[in-house]
Amino acid sequence: MLLTGWKAIAGHLQTSVRTVQRWEADEALPVRRVKRTSRDAVEAETGELEAWLERRTRPMLGSLAFSASVAVLPFAAAGEGWLGEEVAAELIQELAMVPGLRVHGRTSSFRLAAGGCRGKEVAQELGATAWVEGEVLPREEEAGWTVNVRLVGGEEGVIWAGRWDGAGLRRRDVVEGICSTLRLRLPVEAAGGELALRAGLVQKWLRARSLFVTLEAPQVAQAIGLAEEVRREQPEFGMVLADLGAYYCQTALMGMAPVGEAVGRSEAVLEEARRRAPGNADTWLWSARNAVLFRYDWKGAEVMYRRALELAPGHMLARFFYAGDLLRTLGRQEEALEQARRGQRADPLNPLGFLTVAQIEAARGRFREALEETEKGNRIQPHWTLDWVRGAVLLRLGRLEEAYEVLREVVGAAPPHCWVEPTYVNACWATGREEEARERVDRAEDDRMRYPVPASTLGLLQAVVGNGERALDWFETALEERDPALIFQPRASAGVIVMPEVESLVYGEERWRALVRAMGLG
Repeated sequence: MLLTGWKAIAGHLQTSVRTVQRWEADEALPVRRVKRTSRDAVEAETGELEAWLERRTRPMLGSLAFSASVAVLPFAAAGEGWLGEEVAAELIQELAMVPGLRVHGRTSSFRLAAGGCRGKEVAQELGATAWVEGEVLPREEEAGWTVNVRLVGGEEGVIWAGRWDGAGLRRRDVVEGICSTLRLRLPVEAAGGELALRAGLVQKWLRARSLFVTLEAPQVAQAIGLAEEVRREQPEFGMVLADLGAYYCQTALMGMAPVGEAVGRSEAVLEEARRRAPGNADTWLWSARNAVLFRYDWKGAEVMYRRALELAPGHMLARFFYAGDLLRTLGRQEEALEQARRGQRADPLNPLGFLTVAQIEAARGRFREALEETEKGNRIQPHWTLDWVRGAVLLRLGRLEEAYEVLREVVGAAPPHCWVEPTYVNACWATGREEEARERVDRAEDDRMRYPVPASTLGLLQAVVGNGERALDWFETALEERDPALIFQPRASAGVIVMPEVESLVYGEERWRALVRAMGLG
């Protein structure tokens, strides 16, 4: 069959006109020119195109074509390590949007690379069939850079190479090149964030992302400042709006700003992001988190979580939050576990995956399985959140002194008066250290006068020491203040945080049932 014109050829190969023109120039794509004076007057035989495509992909067909999965390593960047990491992370996000492609998460790939593993070792460890590596290279012009990218497949070596211009954020050729090599079709919405930002703005935007992932208050504040600069200079850039929605949501979760103020800012920029960047999965992910944590809009949140996962099936963070925030809270534990396990398979070294699965198992009453999950996570990457759940599960298993020792360490590492505090006080109370328990409860209430101790924390603390009415007062305050931790008390994680006798003190009361109904969970 004869195809006439670049559009027809590109349509047959399921790629863009620009890509087939590059293939014709650089890789001898069998295209004939009808008139040499016109670049657009071309024709090609479908049989010749298919034979060319088969030759192009043959080196990797044996090991890659039928189970496509890739790990993306942090790119080399002289003097700017964070830039190489964030450029690679951007590519992970783009590839996560491709149906049929399993993309291993940033946490796992980057951690293995930081430990000295080479690309082949990272791929073997994660079970990937190929890996992506590259470099960020400075150019002569101010603040400019070019990114070289290679797809490498096991024994085959480099099976595809490409590059994009960091000044213009041109990733489409790279994503299309990887997809066509793996014989996958690039969805229409993938690479939808293409925009010719100046290099200086790109670097500010990526620097903001590198600061945010630390989840430390000073760095989150810096990230907001940089992202707002990018927004002011190029307000049509939808992806920075999605990021700002995440940053402002996080300030509410971290107590960096009043909840109403922070959530208001987050929802305003996310509403704009949904108009400007509807194909960005993060836009829908953080819109869903706001809906769950602060508005109790369960149906709306589920629609938005599912939209995020439709856009980016490989978005591990979306799976973990969908599982842990929404499905677990609604009591849909089997679905929650399935989503969390899918996230774990893609990002097996991420502590959030072990934490989420452990909490779901505990919510199912499977405390031994939850304990095993925290221990597996700590063997890979120790983290105080895993030890918090471990201590809580030990309490439920009756291993009281062991739980106390674990939680005593955790409460020193965790932020003051977060959700760890009630679990530790519960351990004090259960092991006969009642004086210490009461002292910590009183201190937390006093501290509330100086900085924002979450009201739900104070409610649990009062319940632990037997003050049921006082606990309900604080839970009602938590509802008024839209304390995001309140949603985790009614069903899904109550058994993880406190002992059954504490639950019975509060959860059977009509005032509590009214709170549950107000959150749409009754």
